[in-house]
Amino acid sequence: MVVACAVLLLAGCGGSAADSADPMIRGDVPVAVAQFTLFVLPTPPSGTFGNDIVLITVGGSGDGVVTYTVTGTGCSVSATSVSATSSNATLPATCVVTATKAASTGYLEATSAATYFTFTDTPVVAQARLTVSNTTLTDAVDDGIGFALATLGGSGDGVVTYEVWGTGCSVSATSLNATPPATCVVYATKAASTGYLEATSARKTFRFTTS
Repeated sequence: MVVACAVLLLAGCGGSAADSADPMIRGDVPVAVAQFTLFVLPTPPSGTFGNDIVLITVGGSGDGVVTYTVTGTGCSVSATSVSATSSNATLPATCVVTATKAASTGYLEATSAATYFTFTDTPVVAQARLTVSNTTLTDAVDDGIGFALATLGGSGDGVVTYEVWGTGCSVSATSLNATPPATCVVYATKAASTGYLEATSARKTFRFTTS
């Protein structure tokens, strides 16, 4: 009887129902252990306002779901990315991201150390050289057509406009006209756009003559 009881001990031999449910007696509840260290990779560590940085984690254990939290003015986090906006683009925003990997079979919940991401305004640089590209610079036909102005160079998607100096000279959109005889000095401006400053061309001289 003693032997039989010893064999059946884990099933609660001689004990109460509560005893038989205790994992220390039954031995059928796995012990949860800490996960491997969880990291959020700072790749890249910086970005520009309004553009997401995709979040990547390494480490951890098990199949628990990874979620993210963020602190910082203007910062927000989605399921897999962090971004920032700012009302003052001259000041950078620092977003502090922490990842949590949920507990799963055999593993406790894990939380990463904080990872810092910095967001700034879109870098602004000078455009490529802008030129008024017309090669024919004299109009000897008084037909009211004048010159169709064109440019080469510049960068970005800013709108190109033209300015003209000279008595009797006028420009409308890309059309230059004058009452001959006239000398018209034209320059082009390409507006600033994302990542680029405004650009202005060198001046170019056009002449309207009588035949």
